[in-house]
Amino acid sequence: MKASNKVELKAGKLTAADNTALAVLLQGKAQEAAQKAPKAKPEAVDKGLHGLAVKMVQAEGKFDMAQNAVYTTFKLYVIAALPIIARLPAHIAACTDIRATYGAARAPAAIQRVTMLNNIRTIAHGKPATRNTPAQPAQGVDVVMEALEACASLPALKAALTLLKTETHGATGVAKHSTKAKPAAKAAPVKAEDVQIPGTRAEAIKAACRILEMVSTTFLTISKDSATIDEVAKVVKMLRAA
Repeated sequence: MKASNKVELKAGKLTAADNTALAVLLQGKAQEAAQKAPKAKPEAVDKGLHGLAVKMVQAEGKFDMAQNAVYTTFKLYVIAALPIIARLPAHIAACTDIRATYGAARAPAAIQRVTMLNNIRTIAHGKPATRNTPAQPAQGVDVVMEALEACASLPALKAALTLLKTETHGATGVAKHSTKAKPAAKAAPVKAEDVQIPGTRAEAIKAACRILEMVSTTFLTISKDSATIDEVAKVVKMLRAA
């Protein structure tokens, strides 16, 4: 296209030079418009979730770790986050806030919690299909809540989430984790007389409940011990009420 903005037509068509110049001009206009377009700002994190994230960081102290506040604060965070992170922008905002709140000094702890939060969202709310991966069905919030109640530490919850997750390898449709029940690894035997009873009433009751629940889920079966399982559940309920 010439400096006078005039074009030459040959047989009703632009010349090759003018056609090239017009394409360059239109491309420049498109880039200019794109630069002027306002960029979408990331969603701000929910204020309540940020407050719980601060409490998680504060629970990293040695005293709080002894009181199991590390797990308790994360559990409270997840319960509050479950309905919020159903929306992807809110989930991204929550994960970004966790990383920022923990800071560089505690980056590994932040990554651990963000990873578990990603898995929790996939389990509870599902995950849409991508080019390489099929969609993940939503298993519901109740499934996550059951895992939270059954666990007493972050490592235990991480293992539970890994088993619940149904993510597949690429688009092959092959499950990463088999749905077939695997035999539980044999734990080292512990003699009853070697078990240390906690020194306080509250901790002793909690320990008793955990042991009873472990015995019920590990060694009792519904087909043979349904009545015993019900009785154990009643005892645990009464102990917790005490």
